[in-house]
Amino acid sequence: MRVSRICIAFALGVSMDVSAAPADALPAGGNTIGGPGKFAVPPQSSVYFTSGIRPYPALCATIANRGENELEIIFSSGVVNTVCVVSPNTTETCCAQDVGAVRLNCLGATCKGVYRVDRQSGP
Repeated sequence: MRVSRICIAFALGVSMDVSAAPADALPAGGNTIGGPGKFAVPPQSSVYFTSGIRPYPALCATIANRGENELEIIFSSGVVNTVCVVSPNTTETCCAQDVGAVRLNCLGATCKGVYRVDRQSGP
């Protein structure tokens, strides 16, 4: 059985639909640290959107998947990873804590779309 939309959170992870983004852009916000930009990822490949020596306390990535294949947003930390799957032709936001890197993994033929990575504000 194949699940078309899933968010597996080993740390703190949240996945939610957001309003449809334009085909070629996501607006920048006051906490944007990566992008906004376009991406094209070759088949079965990955691209890093952010990386750092020390972890960011909390980050969110918004991906507008404009391709026909699923994408994985992978938040890496020293101990655990948070993985969210973005279905074709949808826009998702996924968040995690203690993030060292944010990576996008293409789960099929060439993947394309737009992205933005934001710091989460403190309480």
